[in-house]
Amino acid sequence: MSPRIAGALVSLAALMAPSAFADDRAGSQTVNCPAVRAAAPRFSLPRARGGDDVSLATLFALKHPIIVDFWRYDCAPCLVELPQLQSLAAEWGARASVVTVHVGDPEEKMLAAMEKLHVVLPTGFDAFKSVGGRYCANSFPQLWIIDSTGKVSAVIREVHGDFAKTVRAAVEPLLATAKQLRRPYRSANNFLANR
Repeated sequence: MSPRIAGALVSLAALMAPSAFADDRAGSQTVNCPAVRAAAPRFSLPRARGGDDVSLATLFALKHPIIVDFWRYDCAPCLVELPQLQSLAAEWGARASVVTVHVGDPEEKMLAAMEKLHVVLPTGFDAFKSVGGRYCANSFPQLWIIDSTGKVSAVIREVHGDFAKTVRAAVEPLLATAKQLRRPYRSANNFLANR
């Protein structure tokens, strides 16, 4: 390739790429990542395999801890952690909500990975990375632990030890707190069963 063509390609790439020197006053947006003890950003995403959207607002109404796992089909540690996360979700039952958010395309590969791993956790499909961006999930996996009041309790990035033990240590204190805050008659079924 001639130096002239190479120079033209570099110039063209520079014009098309966002400026590394963008001025905040010129309209570029800065993302403020949620901090521990801050309110977790609400989101609603289309659910993998159809059905109701995966909605954080709906989960907040249940007044128990929420675990949000950001992952990708091409992330090896994510694929190791997903089945373990599903086991934890089964262990906790209705005392906690575990949802996953697949960040980016393609949907077919996300669904194939879930099928291969036999993962049936509620999964939101974040094709445009809007939710992942609001949570600053730019490396995977990332687990956001949200308490029963809707505040971020912890952020767990790739675990290099016992995954289940690490997640339990972050979630189980919240389960005890949520139990104390929960109203005795959370649903019509509970009300009728306890009459």
